[in-house]
Amino acid sequence: MQHIIRFLKMHVLGQDCVVSDRLQQSFFLDSVIIRNLAQRRSGIGFDRFVLIESPLSPHSDFVFCSYNSQGIAPGFCLNSARTVMHYVHDAGLIKKKTLEIYDSVNKISVTADRLVGSVSRLNISVEKAPYLKKSFSGLDYFEMSLYGQTYLLLHGYREMGKSNAIDDEMKKKIRALVAMEAFSSAIVLVIYEENEGLRIDCFDSHLGRLPLTANMAVAVYRYHTEKKVTTMLRLYGPYGYFIVSSPPDSMTLTITAPIARVYQGEFLLKYANS
Repeated sequence: MQHIIRFLKMHVLGQDCVVSDRLQQSFFLDSVIIRNLAQRRSGIGFDRFVLIESPLSPHSDFVFCSYNSQGIAPGFCLNSARTVMHYVHDAGLIKKKTLEIYDSVNKISVTADRLVGSVSRLNISVEKAPYLKKSFSGLDYFEMSLYGQTYLLLHGYREMGKSNAIDDEMKKKIRALVAMEAFSSAIVLVIYEENEGLRIDCFDSHLGRLPLTANMAVAVYRYHTEKKVTTMLRLYGPYGYFIVSSPPDSMTLTITAPIARVYQGEFLLKYANS
């Protein structure tokens, strides 16, 4: 047996997502299939696969589930919610400007608005994420957990004439910290203050560079607003920026950012026991 999967590939400030639905088409999906589709040479290639389905509640317009390239549905992904908004409008599945979208795995609901062109806005209620100030071998950092992900936030510096970078000594300390504290899956966020906002360098636990995602932007915003009262913050990553804002004393955050459609495509899915 085989099925053709129609999909839309998008770039979300450096994170590439493939979005499909089981509203207009029917196909079987499991972790093995998703891992095969994630292969960049033989499959489609993506960081996230977002599957949209019909809602189970009248309070939601659509339900989605977001899988990583290993076929696992980890913590809630704000970027995935943003792709749902653009996909359903491009596919003509709904004409409403404002949607209620529900993550079926993490049980989280968001409100999504499509603004001008490829710019979308999310509204979501986010509890204040407590952070712990710690020090390791002279390295001051802040530990925070948000949507099941651990973040280590550090303040970086800029040298005249040089781009943002952490020096070799800081890299050694970070690697030692990750090994000592068993932060094997932690994400390291190095924050640089600039006149127009904050610039963020993002790394995995092995100090491989990562794009700035909406989840990371929320973590930095929550941390920054605990230190300094502000209602709006522009956060710059390597591929673009997020604007995160919140009314005073509110748990609701608004996240605004552009998104890029790469191409629409089809993939022939053959099942192993067909």
